[in-house]
Amino acid sequence: MQKRNKSRIMKSLYLACRLFLIAIITVLCTNCDDGKLEVKSINFTSVLVQSCSTNNLLYKNNGTELLILDIPLTKFANDETMANNPIVVNLSSTERVIYRSYNGSVGSANICPTLPSTTPQVQQEWVATNGVVLITSTAIKTFDNNTNATRITGYKHNIVFRNLTWDTPNGQVVWAYDYTYGDYQTNVTKPSFNFGLTLTTIPCSVQRIFACNVSESIELNLATPATAFASSVTAAGAPRIIVLDDANKVIYRNYINGLISPSYYCAATLPSSPTLNESWIALNGESTISGWIEVETTTSGPDFLHTVTLCKMKFQKGNSTFYLADRFLLGTLLTN
Repeated sequence: MQKRNKSRIMKSLYLACRLFLIAIITVLCTNCDDGKLEVKSINFTSVLVQSCSTNNLLYKNNGTELLILDIPLTKFANDETMANNPIVVNLSSTERVIYRSYNGSVGSANICPTLPSTTPQVQQEWVATNGVVLITSTAIKTFDNNTNATRITGYKHNIVFRNLTWDTPNGQVVWAYDYTYGDYQTNVTKPSFNFGLTLTTIPCSVQRIFACNVSESIELNLATPATAFASSVTAAGAPRIIVLDDANKVIYRNYINGLISPSYYCAATLPSSPTLNESWIALNGESTISGWIEVETTTSGPDFLHTVTLCKMKFQKGNSTFYLADRFLLGTLLTN
């Protein structure tokens, strides 16, 4: 009898232990799940990407959490990326993704200053130093319905994290998938193309024709400028046409500072001053279809007045392009 009771007690204890172990395992799986629950709790989907002007950090703020991207802003080039060929940034100890949770509401004061605010306090920090950041950049353009002109005003950089490995207080957590961080926008100054209506010529080894203002210039590099600007009147409706090709180029440049002197255009290599910001070259064209120059010549007293129009030109820098206009009156050049 005692043996039976003892056997029953042992079985009860065994079942109790099994149930206890199952409960413990269930709790552990529910709370840990190999890090998956914590990963799902990092949710910044509806939050915009912001930037710090002092330390070049990008971040997303959902109230009590920050998701920080710490890479050089030079990775966000003001140029479009080719299709299916994003910029790839390999994470390291200096190029990182950081997640922080706080015990209160956070703002830019908690991340942007050299000495950030210590309140609220950081409760948890994850740092990803392994994985890649993919950046796909597209130009933001304005469009003129009257001239079909486009102008680039900025670039949208779509940021995606791929295969991040996080170092957390509880060990490593791996995101073996793509995570869309969001869009970061950089702005550029829209070209004005406001050169007045007077062109200038300068006798270099090859004659240069150009127009400029305090921060921009446009230059006509022609194979035979004497032919394009011949001292003879053109018939009405029959201007001289120069189709852009490898020997006939139109170049637009803008500058950061300094005034442009005429000698600038004759230099074999571009001078260091003023500082060149961007250089755009008009694409080769096809007569009456794209990319050509029209020169209409009339008399002005004893001289000849040449009116220059740029037609259906598309300018390119790197992978980016903009369309000047169907017809753009560049200006006039007086010769004798």
